[in-house]
Order: sequence, then structure tokens, then C-alpha cells
Amino acid sequence: EIDRVWPGTVRITVREREPWGSWEQAGVRYTIDGEGYVLGHRDPPEGSTTIVSNESYSLRAGDRVDYHAVAAAAEITTQIEKALGTWAVELTYSPGEGIRVRTADGQTALLGDSSGIAYKLAVWARVAEEATARNITYSTIDLRFGDRPVLR
Repeated sequence: EIDRVWPGTVRITVREREPWGSWEQAGVRYTIDGEGYVLGHRDPPEGSTTIVSNESYSLRAGDRVDYHAVAAAAEITTQIEKALGTWAVELTYSPGEGIRVRTADGQTALLGDSSGIAYKLAVWARVAEEATARNITYSTIDLRFGDRPVLR
């Protein structure tokens, strides 16, 4: 941030990026900030979120991982317990399918990108209720297509 202060002064403010969580890729865990920038290998905040990517190349400080995946993971971890009564135990990212979440009670969902996470979680909760009422079992729910959830 640069501010001009009259007369003849410039004030420069530098803000260090703060660790948000971890991004694991190619077997290496990197600390990232909330915008997906790689901060290196320093320790992330205790109890923070880890996203496991299936991409195989290595990263270095300053690189940026998929910020949509980071935004989705942040929203999922803060809303899933209220929406479904469970919590995320594993978040994975694949460029082809986006974010996949596995919950503490064994459910798995493909959520795609960061758009409409609250809506997707509400649909998931409603489908889970309906599946229980109708005695339908499924291993995965695909919520990437908005109002057309797919059960497998």
C-alpha cells in the first residue's frame, strides 16, 4: 500500500501474507494463505484446513494454487457442520472435478468450484434426508451441476 503524504513524503506499508492452511501436492505439504498463495513449508495455523491435490508438480513460495478450491474449502469447513451435522475430515482437489469432501460420518460429495457452496450444502442435506426416508443408500453425491444432484 502506498500513500502520498504532502509535502514530499511517501508512506509505504508492507503487509505479510498470513498462513491460512495447507495444500498437499506431489507428496509435499505447503502452507498457503487464504488466497491460495504458497508461503513455503512453514507451519500452518493449528487446526487449519488441508487440501490434498492430485496434481504432480512441485510448488515454491509465491506460486498460487487454485484459489477457487481454497475459497470452496474455507466455506465448506465453516458451513458443513451447521448444514449436515457433521464435519469435513478430508478435502481433495482435482482440476477436472474441483473439490471433493469426505465427512466424519463417511459421506462423500463432489462440490466442484467455489460457486454456490451454501446452496450445494443445503441440497446435500435435503437429499440425505430424502434418501434416509426412502431407504436409499449411496456412496457419493455429485453436486457440481447445481439443481441436478447425482447419487452413486
